Amino acid sequence: MATKRWQKQCAEKTRLWLTHVEAWRKSGVSQAEYCRQKGINSHQFGYWKKKFIDKEKHDHSSAFMAIPVPQKSVYPPSQTDSGVTVKVSGITIQLARKFSATAFRRAVIVLQEVAS
Repeated sequence: MATKRWQKQCAEKTRLWLTHVEAWRKSGVSQAEYCRQKGINSHQFGYWKKKFIDKEKHDHSSAFMAIPVPQKSVYPPSQTDSGVTVKVSGITIQLARKFSATAFRRAVIVLQEVAS
């Protein structure tokens, strides 16, 4: 019983800190400012942030992200190019008119980590 309770507490703690790290990433403020605003110990926050980043690096250690490519263009030729090209560390990404912002954000995070 104690082991299950401990596992549940660990999982809840992990979810709590993951929520904070994701909220901080979206907030646009510095890590120190986020911690001040939320009343969080900045050293604990840094520990958990590093833990999640290390896990992301491990999960994406190949530095490649699978992107499904349709056999035929989903859009007429005039709509396939959104005019947006992103270059990160010598890698070019062209975005279609209707792209997944979430998948794009994740890809950019992985590219930034690989570049650093």
